[in-house]
Amino acid sequence: MREIARVHTGDIRLTCNQNLIVANVAGADRSRIDAIVAAHGMDGYRRHSGIRRHAIACVALPTCGLAMAESERYLPQLLPKLEASLDRHGLLDAPILLRLSGCPNGCSRPYLGEIALVGRAIGRYDLRLGADFRGQRLNQVYRENVDEAALLVALDLLFARYAGERAPGEHFGDFLLRTGVLAPRKIALEVIA
Repeated sequence: MREIARVHTGDIRLTCNQNLIVANVAGADRSRIDAIVAAHGMDGYRRHSGIRRHAIACVALPTCGLAMAESERYLPQLLPKLEASLDRHGLLDAPILLRLSGCPNGCSRPYLGEIALVGRAIGRYDLRLGADFRGQRLNQVYRENVDEAALLVALDLLFARYAGERAPGEHFGDFLLRTGVLAPRKIALEVIA
């Protein structure tokens, strides 16, 4: 980032989804900035799977005293298993929001993940599904207090359905609601008099 900041005259932005945007790049500077990005291995947006590009984990254990399960250290172990399942179903490049949190406090914004794991104990998570890709709908509990084997089986079955039944351009969370895997939530509005 320091090298880019030395040559870039436009903006550098951080997003709430932990993305970094190098914006307003002059046409003449683009190849130079692209070369800096590639030299430092920051070009994952070009080569990573759809789920890896959109995965976020909080720090959890051992850093956070509130954590009940792994998150940041577990994500690199979990992603290849999810990618293998997605690849089997032809979905490796499908953009899916994945969030891992070591506890219910939600530092990684798990309630906005199309797939989210919220830590309950070491190796145990609530599997939450169904948020929308734009971050405008919360997910809901799909399975409570499951281990890795159970969550991988559940997700593999859902990925198989998604691969075969999704509408063109349909995101995973939207698919889960449209097909009835998850029931639509009824929102009760209280009228304040």
